[in-house]
Amino acid sequence: MLKTEGSLFEEFQCKGMWWLPQKPDERVPGTLFYKPGEAIRLELSGAFRDFGSPIISPLHRPGAILGVIEGGKDCTLYEPIQSGSRRSRAGVSSSSFISHQLYVGKHFQSKNDIRFTSMIVQMTYLDEWAGHEALKVDSLDEGVCKITVPYYSRSIFTVRVESRNASVSVRSNWGLSYSSVEAHCKHFVDIHIIPDDPQENEWFDIFQRDYSDLLTLFIGNAVYPCNITAFGGDVEIAPGRMTKETVNVYTSQLNPRRRERVSSHDMPVPLAAIKNDVGGFIEKWFANSEKLKPVYTLLTATYYNRQMYVESEFLTLMQAIETFHRRELGGKYLAESDYEEYYAEMVKALPSSTPSDLKERLKQYLRHGNELSLRKRIVQLTDGLSADTRKKIAENIDEFVEKLVATRNYLTHYEKQKGEVIKSIEEYFHMNAKLTAILSLLLLKRIGLREEEIAERIFRHAFYPHI
Repeated sequence: MLKTEGSLFEEFQCKGMWWLPQKPDERVPGTLFYKPGEAIRLELSGAFRDFGSPIISPLHRPGAILGVIEGGKDCTLYEPIQSGSRRSRAGVSSSSFISHQLYVGKHFQSKNDIRFTSMIVQMTYLDEWAGHEALKVDSLDEGVCKITVPYYSRSIFTVRVESRNASVSVRSNWGLSYSSVEAHCKHFVDIHIIPDDPQENEWFDIFQRDYSDLLTLFIGNAVYPCNITAFGGDVEIAPGRMTKETVNVYTSQLNPRRRERVSSHDMPVPLAAIKNDVGGFIEKWFANSEKLKPVYTLLTATYYNRQMYVESEFLTLMQAIETFHRRELGGKYLAESDYEEYYAEMVKALPSSTPSDLKERLKQYLRHGNELSLRKRIVQLTDGLSADTRKKIAENIDEFVEKLVATRNYLTHYEKQKGEVIKSIEEYFHMNAKLTAILSLLLLKRIGLREEEIAERIFRHAFYPHI
């Protein structure tokens, strides 16, 4: 059964009764399984009857499966996929479903019903990043000490995100349980997301991922949600007493990991370093997300998939560098109208005897001839960095860029090497760390952080991420 309500890092299984929204009277017993890093699984001791058929096909995808689990809690398994069905020799049926989203606390009949007024998300390392002092310990006489616990919710900062028509509050909270002989208290920091109007869960999911991407760069580790609580409309719990409808959201995550000890002193950008301007930085991050989302995704993917081959990580980071330049600086040698004249002349100059296939290939090559080369793009980006930062990258920037380009071309085409390429795994680690630092610095500069204040920490963390 459920252990810590809403925890995405705790495995559990629950027995219950399950049915399709359109057939509430046809209920089937089954067990729900949740395990971090895996799809949510439902094993039924029977099968739903759908459209007159006793067993639905293996490709059946109901919009939702509703249920009531132990403790009388309502559940909605969202957009499940049937993963198997069996019938024993005795004629007893069983079936199984997998899903990536589970709501505990309410039945949702359809996707359109899943709308929330706000959401509270706890994320890994958020407590350490905020650096918020949770306990106050005072030494008294004769070896006695007094521990003070501020048992109330307190806002650390609140940000208005105009680009999403929402507000975000980062808050300090306590969970406390006690008896006459013992007490257990836990401090945590959470994020309260409040849109101006109720939104579908998909909106909250996108908002949360964009926020996680920024926190990943600030913290220097992949950030995962560890508890998600959604709130609906007002409900009456007693005559004259109202409260917000509460739903715990469980989502499957790919290989979630949480390091035991992380210090804000080792993070590239702890909250203490930016607290006075954090609101502006967060708003700009969201404002830029439509334009730079591909770069966010490519860079943070290397944090979330640490099992990636070093060559694949290198190619991902190079794609992110090129995409950042395209999105931010464009990249043409000439204005398109001017290049069209050169293009027409070059096509006209092709010998009439050129084979048709080759001629088409050359025309396609010339069509993209106005695009800046990868070498030129990287040079322009590094030229925009300070001399001190460039020294952190390499003593000789030209040689550094040449090796990046030669290695990218070799890994893309696997043709004969042209120029010096990265050869060893150790060198790949080294170059990938530099690319990660460069991209992080470029993205954080883009939202207003000062290069001279963050470059040292970013490069130090890139090379020594586990200190």
